[in-house]
Amino acid sequence: MNTNPSSAPSDSTPPPAAGPIRWRGVLSAALAATAAILAVAWFLMSVTPPSVDDDRLVYELVDIHGKRVAPDAEGFAGEVLLVDIWGLWCPPCIQQIPYLIDLQERFGRHGFEIVGVEFAAYFGDEREEYTDALRTWAEEKGINYTIVQGGETGDVNAVFPTLRDFSGFPTSLLIERAGRVRLVSAGFAPSEIARFENLIKTLLTEKAPKT
Repeated sequence: MNTNPSSAPSDSTPPPAAGPIRWRGVLSAALAATAAILAVAWFLMSVTPPSVDDDRLVYELVDIHGKRVAPDAEGFAGEVLLVDIWGLWCPPCIQQIPYLIDLQERFGRHGFEIVGVEFAAYFGDEREEYTDALRTWAEEKGINYTIVQGGETGDVNAVFPTLRDFSGFPTSLLIERAGRVRLVSAGFAPSEIARFENLIKTLLTEKAPKT
């Protein structure tokens, strides 16, 4: 699923190994390469597409700036949401980011929000330092949507308990204003963006539920 787009909205090069991320040196690079290989293997071995119990994605998180992130949280309740499950170590995830920035820029003012939940290949007992580095990286890349550090790659099912048959990174979920999951997409290709955009436009025309 590692597709190189011929033209992206902005720079889509992988993140530099800067700040606290550099502390692992060669070991960090080896872990990242291994994780990327495993991600591809998960996709190849998966025979059941991801799904969500009762079409409701359940999560309770805090973003890299300390803000609560949940389906009923301020700024997210009643909005059209795109929840992106990704990792800094994952090349297709990085390639997807410029397109997500573009979607947030164009549709954010109309009630659309992206939540990117990042899962690290490994950070051991240095999660705080890793999150600091992630925050710095996101600011340098000009990411204009919510970023959450969700844990390590093995934590996905614990963070999203109603997500079933998770098969790899990135996995993106489009959620209507009423909270029902309308699309689950595993992997990334630039051609998928048009499908996301069309569905986002449709969902934005739907009225938010009364509170």
